[in-house]
Amino acid sequence: MQTTVFMSSVMARKPGLVKGGKSGREKPEQSIRRIDCSAERPKPRRRAGGAANANSAVLFLTTLILDARTNGVSFPTMSQQEAPTLAPVIVIDLQTGMFDGLLEPPIHDAHGTVARAKDIIGWARSEGRKIAFVRHDGPEGDPLAPGEPGWPIWPALGQVKDEPTFSKSVGDAFSNPALGEWVMGQGAREVILLGAQTDFCVAATMKGAMGAGLGVTIVSDAHSTLDSPVENAAEIIRRHNREFASAGASLVTTSTLTGG
Repeated sequence: MQTTVFMSSVMARKPGLVKGGKSGREKPEQSIRRIDCSAERPKPRRRAGGAANANSAVLFLTTLILDARTNGVSFPTMSQQEAPTLAPVIVIDLQTGMFDGLLEPPIHDAHGTVARAKDIIGWARSEGRKIAFVRHDGPEGDPLAPGEPGWPIWPALGQVKDEPTFSKSVGDAFSNPALGEWVMGQGAREVILLGAQTDFCVAATMKGAMGAGLGVTIVSDAHSTLDSPVENAAEIIRRHNREFASAGASLVTTSTLTGG
């Protein structure tokens, strides 16, 4: 029997031999050493008393563990050691001014966006995932400026006390170091993003998360924006979903994510 050894793809490939060089003459065929696994290999000798020594070692370890437990020391199970940290959900700029229509029109499909955001928030809570809200602090006179009616997180989302709010004054939510510390403090290596606006703060936060070394999942039907002079909001959302995927983000719909 012959065994072929495959090298890892991360190792540099050596160029293969080619018949004929610049002169056109064939190079002599080189012999290839192959590993023959058919030959019976000699069995290693067992040392006298090996079984007894092994049994003594097991008995010693068992006694040590029982003694530790008697003194209140606990040992994590395999499932506890290997349990992965669930990716937290980050809700971006879904503030009152995005929905109330007092100073600006509501974002595209406002009711649908809120309904899907609530579905994701409820799913995350049931899964034991952490949830954070991001609030944009606009400049003075802006509908999202601190203290303005449009500034608070939209009440319909039902934010609870243990779900923190991180403020920002630029597009990227990770410009606030506290958000990155919150994510890293959980041991998470990925985040799930939704919110507004697609082409500004959602896009900027995706880049910020990737720049921090995090994997990103974007809920493709749970972010929204306003019309621009050259594109309507639905076109902007579709185009950015393609761009998000090209940038390396994972895209998932609300129903696929939540199983609804």
